[in-house]
Amino acid sequence: MRRAALALAALLSGAVEAATLPSRAVLGGECCPGVVWTPDSRSLLFLDGPPARGSTGIYQVAATGGAVTRRFSSVAFFSPDLRWAVRPGAGEATTLERLADGRRFTLPTYGADVVWTRAETRLAYARSDTSGNYDRRVTRVFVADAFGAPRLVATLSGGSIHGWLDDTTLLLSGKPSAGARDRELFTLNTRTDRKT
Repeated sequence: MRRAALALAALLSGAVEAATLPSRAVLGGECCPGVVWTPDSRSLLFLDGPPARGSTGIYQVAATGGAVTRRFSSVAFFSPDLRWAVRPGAGEATTLERLADGRRFTLPTYGADVVWTRAETRLAYARSDTSGNYDRRVTRVFVADAFGAPRLVATLSGGSIHGWLDDTTLLLSGKPSAGARDRELFTLNTRTDRKT
């Protein structure tokens, strides 16, 4: 037993070298805020514009380097699989555009983040009161099918959406009422309204 303890101590007291991953610069100069990977991890997307590029947009470069091309001509929030552009507008309206065919619809999100299902056929968003103590603010959670009308599915105090677990179930947190002491983490089936 003592021999094993000494061997372990010798291993732990020795110099530990961190593993390094190979890296390669794919762009140079002063550019590239908001760099993110494409869903297939083959390219990087970034915001750029004048003077480095002719116009502002979302640009793309292969992970191995090479030519920079403009992927999207406008700035927007994009769905995880880059199927949708989400453009909050002034006031309540947010425009969602399906990139495959340019078809659009609007939702009254008041600029709130949109959370997509994995298939990107349904979405959820939360609208909260804008004043008062966060723990007492009323948050309303809405869901909608693509091109469909939103439906209120939950009202919480100090709550938020954490994501979709599948095409029908949201992971939410919040207090059941403003006076409740503790915040809960729970799932909500948006088709049956069953909370667990």
